[in-house]
Amino acid sequence: MADKMSNIFDSLQEKITSLLQEKASLQTKVRDAEESRDASLREVFKDMIGVLDAFERCETIISEKGWDSGEEGQKVRDRFLNVKKTLFRKLQDKGITEIPLNTGDIVNDNLCSTCDTEPDPSKQDGTILSIEKKGYMFNDVVLRPAEVVIVKN
Repeated sequence: MADKMSNIFDSLQEKITSLLQEKASLQTKVRDAEESRDASLREVFKDMIGVLDAFERCETIISEKGWDSGEEGQKVRDRFLNVKKTLFRKLQDKGITEIPLNTGDIVNDNLCSTCDTEPDPSKQDGTILSIEKKGYMFNDVVLRPAEVVIVKN
């Protein structure tokens, strides 16, 4: 009887061990699938941010060329900007946020990429002079760092 109980116990131990290994394997597969999905989402979001950049460039050109000076031009610009706002709202709904930076801030290398430097003796080294491209985060992870011009004396 003791041998039979021992065999049953050993068999149950083997099944438990096998199930725990299978569980660990499935957890790894789920984690890998989630990481792959997140990587794919980040790429799609980066592409969409590129579309936002194109909207910003167009907005600047419209303003510089004065194409929005008349009533009709203002209506077209407003419709154009509504599309940009809608796109940005959709991205926000998915967890995309703009990195909050201002000129005059000290550069944070985790959030910014320096694309140029300029001397300015009246300002501290590392002070942001201009933001050339906005930076974005996805659920508190930098998706694209901001591109900035900083002071370097």
